[in-house]
Order: sequence, then C-alpha cells, then structure tokens
Amino acid sequence: MKRPFTRVCTTLLTQECLKAADDFLTAREIANRTGESMHRVGAALHFLRKKGAVDCLSVPVGQAYSLFWFLTLETDSRSRILTEIKAEIKKPKRRKKQNLPTSKESKDEHSLQNH
Repeated sequence: MKRPFTRVCTTLLTQECLKAADDFLTAREIANRTGESMHRVGAALHFLRKKGAVDCLSVPVGQAYSLFWFLTLETDSRSRILTEIKAEIKKPKRRKKQNLPTSKESKDEHSLQNH
C-alpha cells in the first residue's frame, strides 16, 4: 500500500512567518513568504485568530481597507501544535451488488414488449 505523504502544517508555517517578521504582515505577504496559497493562509489565519494566537488591524489603504496580522502568543488557547500533517488514506468504497437481469430474462422481456 502506498504511504501517505507528509507536509509541514500551513498553520505552523503562518505562525513561524509572523514570528520571524516580528511586524505586521498582510495575508498576501505571508503567502508569498511561505509559498502557500492564499486559501490555505487565509484558513490558517482564521483558525489562529479563533484560538487567540494572532489578531489583525484593519487599516485604510487608498479607497479600500487592508488587514494587517500580528502574533499574540500570550493569548494562545491551543492545546497542542502540530508540526506536520499526513494525508488521509481514503478506503475505496465497495460497490453495491445490483440485481441485473440475465441475458435470457432481458430477451424474454423484450419479446413480450414487441407483441
């Protein structure tokens, strides 16, 4: 059986990026520095904010607002921190047996329909 692949957890990468920067960063900057997609970084930031490990400020930039994220580890409420994640192995679903008519039965039905 094929072994599942492991990779570094995006949440940990996001946290380490903010710790290394020791400054305010946007999600785009975090994604560029970590090499992860914006979707993964956004999900990681949302999770970290829910657990109190990061917070953000909304700052007007031109006509729009940007969120600047910063680390707040003193209010972190996570019980454990994963360093890597493993892909789940999905077991193939078993197909249900279908009671298909045999060829003789289907011929009989076909001949009855034509008469």
